[in-house]
Amino acid sequence: MRWPGWTWWRPRGTATRALMDQALGGEERSPRIAVETVHQAAVVPLVLAGAGATLLPRSLAEEAARRGAVALVTRPRLVRPVWLMCRRGPLSPAAQAFIEVAREVFTRPVAASPEDDEH
Repeated sequence: MRWPGWTWWRPRGTATRALMDQALGGEERSPRIAVETVHQAAVVPLVLAGAGATLLPRSLAEEAARRGAVALVTRPRLVRPVWLMCRRGPLSPAAQAFIEVAREVFTRPVAASPEDDEH
């Protein structure tokens, strides 16, 4: 399959764009960019209209597949760090509960799920 180019939804200088550029091998294998947008909601319609291919978070890739796109799992898996932030001082009960759940869920190793190979 030959695509007209890549559709990027993260501008240079962002962590996600750096991860994508690194995964593609840096400058020696830089993609030909057909469309670049900062509007995440525009990416799937652009790809479905033939503007190119892109790398998406799983939730967006699953939505794109439901709408007719081909979604493939990257190998090796692309992973990027995220941070949990909150204000200093007292938190609402809901915020405190969220932080407790996030600490429990995200401070343990995450294994690849078997369903990763299905997409």
